[in-house]
Amino acid sequence: MRTLVAIVLLIAATSNSHAYDPNDLARLRRTGNCFGCNLKGANLRGADLYKTNMSSSDLRGVMLRGALMANSNFIQANLRGANLSRTRMRWASFGRADLRGVDFTEADLAVSIMAFADLRGAVLIDANLGSARLHKANLAGAILRGAEIYHAKMRTVVGLTQEQLDQACGDKTTELPPGLRVEPCPAKPYKLPYDRKN
Repeated sequence: MRTLVAIVLLIAATSNSHAYDPNDLARLRRTGNCFGCNLKGANLRGADLYKTNMSSSDLRGVMLRGALMANSNFIQANLRGANLSRTRMRWASFGRADLRGVDFTEADLAVSIMAFADLRGAVLIDANLGSARLHKANLAGAILRGAEIYHAKMRTVVGLTQEQLDQACGDKTTELPPGLRVEPCPAKPYKLPYDRKN
């Protein structure tokens, strides 16, 4: 009997450890400010989170596919394993964020700030990183197939290899670590987005 009770308690604890805080989710939706929130595993697919502050929040495994998050703040947030595919995140801030394994497929990350972010294993297939600033970001194992890095500031990134860059494209203004290069994109050159909401 004691063994059964222990198992039930363990399952409950495990389930709770992966659940978001409903009060935090309500606060996010009500105010757009959720500093230090627990939104672990929450489903925010397609949400309008323009100019939202989620810095220092636990966003592990969150579903944000197709969301609008331009000008949003994710500084020091933990987004490990989150789905941010097809999101619109121009001018977003990810300084020192944990972005390991995040799915950024087809995400618009133009002019985003990712200084010191951990992007190990992140999926950036067909993502727009035009004019993104990645000072000291860790790109080890990140998938850059089809990623556009026009004007991107990547001179000080770590973990980036030529093999990764061979799958991406940029232009002559792309700043890369010494010895690395990227082919120009065949499509129409990327232009700096002035509309901060799109």
